[in-house]
Amino acid sequence: MPMAVQLLSFTPDPELLMAAAAHLCYRDVSAVELLDVLAPHDVGRLIDIIFESGHLSVAEHVSFTFAIDGVSRVLTHQLVRHRVGIAISQQSQRFTNVAAAGYVTPPTIEKDPDASAAYAAGVQQALALYELLQSKGVPNEDARYVLPQAIETRLVLTLNMRELIHIYSMDACLRSQAELRQLLARIRAAIRTVSPRLARELRIKCFRAGYCDETRMCIELKGRMPRKDEVIGSRQRLPSKYYERLEAELDSAL
Repeated sequence: MPMAVQLLSFTPDPELLMAAAAHLCYRDVSAVELLDVLAPHDVGRLIDIIFESGHLSVAEHVSFTFAIDGVSRVLTHQLVRHRVGIAISQQSQRFTNVAAAGYVTPPTIEKDPDASAAYAAGVQQALALYELLQSKGVPNEDARYVLPQAIETRLVLTLNMRELIHIYSMDACLRSQAELRQLLARIRAAIRTVSPRLARELRIKCFRAGYCDETRMCIELKGRMPRKDEVIGSRQRLPSKYYERLEAELDSAL
């Protein structure tokens, strides 16, 4: 099945909640009262201050929950490397029979007909062995040892906004795997439907910092994005409009 990402639930009025939490830290007043009296322009101003200052603890009060289907276990293995502000409930291969499950083919394999055919044959061979073991009475929890990581899975994913900003900044990097980048692009699109302002904070780290700090720069930005030592050493960033144009160009390609 194709990848599917659906926003199941989210914190109501997330920007208002963040603004009230931030304002509370400097006022002797209940958050209940702040939620009633903060005007939209005050909320917008406070949200800008929160993100510009980097004081993101209040973003932890906001969370989003997604239903995700049709992704590989390669992808979910990368998600579980993030440990704070994230919750994952995943389809179990121990209790479900995945003999009829689909599988994910990376673009680098899909574009080569010979590689794609060999890849498909290898996956089908593994699935055939899985079913053979089941027919011999081997339980799913043991038969699954032969399954490739390409097998599709399903999960429910919950993230607070602060962790989501961190994950996006790291894993939407153009050096990340295409499947993970595609997932994050769909998550951002889903958040944009309920809070365009918060969705704007989901940015690759180099665009936020104004430089690349990776050992190897991605091909797409080589010669176009300064390296960390070039910016830190000179104490100068390129104009903000330059980064905005470059970011918009790459976003349109997702």
